[in-house]
Amino acid sequence: SFKLDYRIERGDDAGTGQLSYDFQTGGVFRVRLSGEINGKPVTDLVSRGFFTAAGFAPQRMVERHRGIEVQATNFQRDQGVITFSGSSRAIALYPGAQDRTSALLQLVAIAQAEPGGLRAGQRLRMQVAGLRGNVDEWAFEVVGDEQVEPNGTPIPVVHLRREPARPYDQRIELWLAREAGHLPVGLRFTQVPGRASTAYWLTSPLPALAPASAAGPGRP
Repeated sequence: SFKLDYRIERGDDAGTGQLSYDFQTGGVFRVRLSGEINGKPVTDLVSRGFFTAAGFAPQRMVERHRGIEVQATNFQRDQGVITFSGSSRAIALYPGAQDRTSALLQLVAIAQAEPGGLRAGQRLRMQVAGLRGNVDEWAFEVVGDEQVEPNGTPIPVVHLRREPARPYDQRIELWLAREAGHLPVGLRFTQVPGRASTAYWLTSPLPALAPASAAGPGRP
């Protein structure tokens, strides 16, 4: 389990955010990505689920406004479909399917499990469900090794990037700390077309993590 604090940047505005991961009794996980700018919520997404041989297996992701659940995505694994509170659609669920929050931790787990680490040019693909009846294949390209200094301390990272699949989709970028369990040092979400982006840059120290071999199968 961990909690990471971030500085959020959106144009000339700034705020604070947090990514938390809790491993709970019974092999259940909870992931939350939240943030606010000028006292107004930017996002508050919570994903819960368990683990399978394919990694994170979310059961339900909810979007919250001021602590109240307003939309949900449900992974009905017994029926093999993904359903939505705001849509009547039911879409086939494939092994390794993620929601928009658990996908971040699935990438961390994939990076940890890769012998020798991720290499420039690799592509990582997964089925990802949103909140409004949309399910897409997300394809991340490993851009390569970089070094960032989000809070004045140089951190070696591997940069991943997902290009949008359609107009008005998002470009998603992650900078994962190679020497700290590949936890996200930076996240950036950019609306395309356009230049509007929301970036999360780490402000808290990276936690010391147990070696991957001690974490158990399917766990980050």
